[in-house]
Amino acid sequence: MNTNTMAKFILGLMAGLAIAASAQARTISLDSDPSTSGLQPLTSTSINRLVVHNVGETTAQGFPDQIRFRVNTNNDLNGGYNVGLSFVNVPLTAGTTTLRDITGLTFSLYKAVGAIGAGGGADTEICSDCGTSFNQALLGGLYYAVVTGTLAGTLGGMYALTAAATVVPLPPAAWLLAAGLAGLVGIARRRKQGAAANPSIAPA
Repeated sequence: MNTNTMAKFILGLMAGLAIAASAQARTISLDSDPSTSGLQPLTSTSINRLVVHNVGETTAQGFPDQIRFRVNTNNDLNGGYNVGLSFVNVPLTAGTTTLRDITGLTFSLYKAVGAIGAGGGADTEICSDCGTSFNQALLGGLYYAVVTGTLAGTLGGMYALTAAATVVPLPPAAWLLAAGLAGLVGIARRRKQGAAANPSIAPA
């Protein structure tokens, strides 16, 4: 495949990706199980998306994307889930021409209070200008990241996002405490059973 053919192939591929991305508009829901109703919580299986922006989509070269996701509430008593988010610029060049690139890629993260808003207000800000990655324990609830950047390629820019959540493990001290309580319960149960079998032995 010669250089011209390769360039046409890449441009066609990018056009197709841009159409697919435009269908998702500027709001992207990271649903761990799209076959079910509602936004399903993140799991340890990574969700990956390629987000493409074209020059001329907005009056300015900047863009705001809203990435929505849910964290399960079933581990809140143990500290929630470690949520990992990553946003990586994916540049594309053809010879000396930069076809797709994004400068200043960053995001802010919020926990929604009620319906998802546009940041601030009643929503809880987790981090502002978080850079391009995040890895922190979060309690259950509905969250959204506001991703911003400036298109610097002749066609626009694109970025890859990855999201996953893993259970926060119990600290060693908690395991020791649980084991100790289980031992005390076992001793008390055996004493009670012994006293019932031999009424002449009064429990301590």
